[in-house]
Amino acid sequence: MPDGTSPTLLWLYPDRDTSGKRAYAEEHYWPFRRSAAEREGFRFLLAAPQDLVLHHDGGLTVDGERIDRDTCMVVADLGLDPRSLPDLWATVSVLLCLEAAGYHLATPLRWLLIGNEKYATLRALPALPALPTLRIVPNHHLDDTGVVEAALALGLPLVVRPASWYGGMGVCFVHDRPQLEQVLSLAAGYDQPFVIQHRLPEPLIDARAFCVDGEILAFVERTPLPGEPVNTRTGFTAKLGTPPEFLVTAARELFRRNELTYLSIDMLFDGTDWWLSEIEPDAGALPVGEFDEDRVAALLHARFASYRRRLAGVGR
Repeated sequence: MPDGTSPTLLWLYPDRDTSGKRAYAEEHYWPFRRSAAEREGFRFLLAAPQDLVLHHDGGLTVDGERIDRDTCMVVADLGLDPRSLPDLWATVSVLLCLEAAGYHLATPLRWLLIGNEKYATLRALPALPALPTLRIVPNHHLDDTGVVEAALALGLPLVVRPASWYGGMGVCFVHDRPQLEQVLSLAAGYDQPFVIQHRLPEPLIDARAFCVDGEILAFVERTPLPGEPVNTRTGFTAKLGTPPEFLVTAARELFRRNELTYLSIDMLFDGTDWWLSEIEPDAGALPVGEFDEDRVAALLHARFASYRRRLAGVGR
């Protein structure tokens, strides 16, 4: 068990959840991470960005406690949904400062940002096939911008969604030009980037590859209920599957080039071809309730064991 000399797994999480959601997280989300971290010898410390104080010498205190930079691994949940936007710069800036001060970030800040921007994700992973994608920031002047025509050129039906929200929030299915114009005019009120793609036909499989040190340890195939986007907040069925060989190769190469210790890669399968959907650099995990607790814990153990090796400087 961890003691006063144990390394620290510092998890930054700006918490704006309702009391009900916080209670759910304390029962179903954090216990798995805390117990897995402690099993790997970490002291698990959950903190919001405002709990951190960085000193002139580069030292860090969290709630008044001094943290050793050489034995601290920093993990961050970087949320860009509307609820999390007030905390975005506080989180990004403290990560930037920690990185500059020599602290170990589980995921480089650049990749945290890429993973929260769907268009950037598609461009940053050219080895994985991607659907033609249009990125826009809608405004109330749609005329003479060419946006509607460019979107329609992708082929109806379309999917219009925020570039940085998660959990299926804001996903809209568009079937004709008037509907597209209505969705874009509504989106203009959010001052957020949106991405537009051709909507793949159903039945559709949305698979997530959970990778540690470039190796896919679990490949979960999620099939939506009719008319639903695929994610853990809507209806779907899930089972373990076998990743395509090109994805196995791409995951290893991504780790070799960028040393992304932990990464989940989402792929869409339309019955013939696989398409890159998005990545989760830090937060993703096997859904509790869909898989047994031992399997959920095993993936977390592998992830945190890799963090320990990185801190020790011994690699894989």
